Amino acid sequence: MHHHAKKALLGAFLALAVAFGVMAAPASAHDRRGGDRHERRHDAHERRQDRQERWDRHDRRDWDGRDRVSEDDLAFIATAAGIALSEVHEGNVAMQRGSHPLVQEHGRRMVVDHFVQLYDLLPFMRQHDVELPVLSEEQLARLTELTSAPEESFDGVYVALQIEAHEAAIEVFETAADDADSRKVRKFAKAQLPHLHQHLDAARVIQGVVGEPEPVA
Repeated sequence: MHHHAKKALLGAFLALAVAFGVMAAPASAHDRRGGDRHERRHDAHERRQDRQERWDRHDRRDWDGRDRVSEDDLAFIATAAGIALSEVHEGNVAMQRGSHPLVQEHGRRMVVDHFVQLYDLLPFMRQHDVELPVLSEEQLARLTELTSAPEESFDGVYVALQIEAHEAAIEVFETAADDADSRKVRKFAKAQLPHLHQHLDAARVIQGVVGEPEPVA
């Protein structure tokens, strides 16, 4: 590269660096000393605020650099796996028994999304010897209700159960996202919340189309 081209390129780089704050424009010695003191005070204040915020967010649990996994964290992981497994089962039933295309498609989405959720959990479960749970009594009762619901009322029953289940799941995941001891568990729970909210919103929209189930006499 020619000398003039190199010089022009270097000048352009320095101009961009100053513009974006990568390099500061030169100042007098007095200005630098005054500015440095101001910046140090400002930085110290920000560090104190940051420490307080970290304390408030319970990040003090991670100060030793290790990812601490409590019994409550492992219980949440087992619960999350059970929720995912239940949604896969119920989604399969909706794909087979749903009358409205929206219900069938929602069931398919639940199978895919919650299978992915379960798959993401498996490495953590293997690492910490968390066994894949069986469905709880409540989950089995929902599955029984779906499989025994009359054909003409299945769509309404399924969507109502979806709303109820996702409202409960969001509460569980929000608690883990805020309070879990493990960074990995908090990160996982937080990452799943947007999907759960999307599922809940979709179920509410579908309920507006297919209607609510008839009350049992």
